[in-house]
Amino acid sequence: MQGRRWRFLSPAMEAAAAPLALLPHTLSLSVGLFPRRLLAVHLFHGLYGHAAISPDFVVPDEWGYGLAGMRLGADAQELRLVRRLPMEVGTVVALDDAGFVWDVAARGAWPDIVCLLTSCRTLFPNARLVDGGGATAKRLPLGGLLTALETHREFASPAQRALLATLGVDVESRWTIKYSALRAYFALHCHVIVPLAFVVPANDERWPPQTWHLPLGFIVHWLRQIGPEITENRRADLDALDFCWFLYEWEYSFDVAAEAFGLHKVVPESFVVPRTYNWPFTVHGLAFGQLAKQRAALFARLEVRYAATLARLRGEANPQKAYAAAFTVDAVFDSFRDYTERHKSAQIPFLYGADEDTSAMPLGFFMDYCRRRFVHLDQTLQARLVDLWSGGSLMTTPRLPTTSAVV
Repeated sequence: MQGRRWRFLSPAMEAAAAPLALLPHTLSLSVGLFPRRLLAVHLFHGLYGHAAISPDFVVPDEWGYGLAGMRLGADAQELRLVRRLPMEVGTVVALDDAGFVWDVAARGAWPDIVCLLTSCRTLFPNARLVDGGGATAKRLPLGGLLTALETHREFASPAQRALLATLGVDVESRWTIKYSALRAYFALHCHVIVPLAFVVPANDERWPPQTWHLPLGFIVHWLRQIGPEITENRRADLDALDFCWFLYEWEYSFDVAAEAFGLHKVVPESFVVPRTYNWPFTVHGLAFGQLAKQRAALFARLEVRYAATLARLRGEANPQKAYAAAFTVDAVFDSFRDYTERHKSAQIPFLYGADEDTSAMPLGFFMDYCRRRFVHLDQTLQARLVDLWSGGSLMTTPRLPTTSAVV
């Protein structure tokens, strides 16, 4: 069978494939080598009727086109990983058109999910499926499964939705409840970077009654895990709330990239950190432009929310009315000092201090504001801050770079 070529492509595709055989194989994602991967995906789909390529698959000699020995499974896994980073739309569309399966585990899990829900329906016909209870980040509980059924594109076909409805899973109504909880959290905190342990409080008029007891922190965690596999309409819902898809990058990688980029430069929204030696390895591939825009937008929202406190920090005699009660300058500075003494550092995480309780002081934001607007602060506060910082490393902390959206 050596040299045999399987004929699954159209004549046009056959003609286009001829020069691809001359290209050397590598796991590089460079544009010039992507056509070989795409051709291999088409061939796989034509042979097996699907493109749920397993990680250990190696192209056999019979395929021809110079593809023999290609570690297509490893290539597929790399593509799936890179999918979680910014990937060119044309690349995603081409792979989608070839039937490429981005989440093999989800595709294979559908029969088991149906079996599980059928058993639940049979044994507990009157029980309501809830998202809470025994939730852990490592072992996917029922809540994680339900969140996937509501958002994952592998479970979004009309036939699947109809079957789920007969099993007691009303996907749309369940998502509406989750989304209303996210909107309520956004209204209270100006973001939806929800702490993992956060559960919607009961008997609180600020939250819709149907959202009470929802493990919202875990729901957000599960949504991040599903990530690029979320359907377009659900992603649009989440993006409307400035959903943070990469939590680690938000707090840690951002400052590293900001220092490497330059403290006062404007960050283009489309900028992605290149994989080159002059950038720290830990931020390679970071969608820095999008992250900078998101951080700047949150900063602007918090400026409005805490306008009264910020006016006091600037030494204004009659601070304007704001949504939240104003904190005194002494209260803010005392909190800065307490944090510095406790943690031996004045570099306070941006969201530190107001993750769960809206009455708590957003200490990280206030510190960031003082760094960015230092020259506009009350002179007495400036002197107190310089004295506080002189024993720490805050003065060398990179300033938040601006974007076109920041005045």
